[in-house]
Amino acid sequence: MRCPDTREELKAIADKYKCDWVEGSWETEGEHCDAINQYTEGYDWLVRFDADEIYPEGSIKHYINQAEKTNCKNFTLPFVHFWRSFSRVCRDGSYPQRLTNLKGGEGLKILDDGKRKYTILHFGYAQPTKYIIYKMQVHGHKREWRPDWFKKRWLNNAQEDVHPVCYIPPMWNCEPFDKTKLPEVLKKHKFFRKDLIE
Repeated sequence: MRCPDTREELKAIADKYKCDWVEGSWETEGEHCDAINQYTEGYDWLVRFDADEIYPEGSIKHYINQAEKTNCKNFTLPFVHFWRSFSRVCRDGSYPQRLTNLKGGEGLKILDDGKRKYTILHFGYAQPTKYIIYKMQVHGHKREWRPDWFKKRWLNNAQEDVHPVCYIPPMWNCEPFDKTKLPEVLKKHKFFRKDLIE
């Protein structure tokens, strides 16, 4: 399925499935994420994901199976962040919270990714510059964005300290990634062979 470029394309895809389309305006990413809570009654688990994240096949089952063995409510999942190509990534220990036990528990736990078999692939920064400019205007963390990030990090294709919000300590230093290990569907992506996504 091709990634939609417009609201209308995304809505057309959503309309094919059983889902409620909710639009709104939120001041922060936290408020945006919490807006789902009014729709969770009757469900056991909440999996939060962004459109630029790829969950490997079997990963949700893998993480829920781990989570069920704890008394925690919230869980962070291991991520790898692609930087300007499919062959450069950044890693950090600040995994985002993506799984919630809606039936109870308390606290937060980091789940294991099965020797990187189930690591979530984040392509938020393996995008053309025009999408990054748009992202900077609408992102949930736009008020926290580093003022010099676009010019000094993005346009210069920096390889160290490239996180757009966090910079103490420097985060997201790039390292090589063997893109031949990506799922087959990503090998067909128009950016797969690019050394630099511009």
